[in-house]
Amino acid sequence: MIALDNQPFNVVNSRGFRRVVAVLEPHYTLLSDKYFRTTLIPKLFKTMSAKLIDVLASARFISFTTDSWRTSRSI
Repeated sequence: MIALDNQPFNVVNSRGFRRVVAVLEPHYTLLSDKYFRTTLIPKLFKTMSAKLIDVLASARFISFTTDSWRTSRSI
């Protein structure tokens, strides 16, 4: 949910979020935002980086693309 909806890690500290989790699964211990920032995300990043390196190493061709836009404000 945090990654999919681009939510800040500290959403897990909010009272409302904790209440929803407690209602959905009363026995679940919700982890802190610090755990997500310092342990889980770096671990996932390391795993995904290694997989990406393997895929790129075996690719015959690689293509990169970008999409950018700019808003302008009239004063």
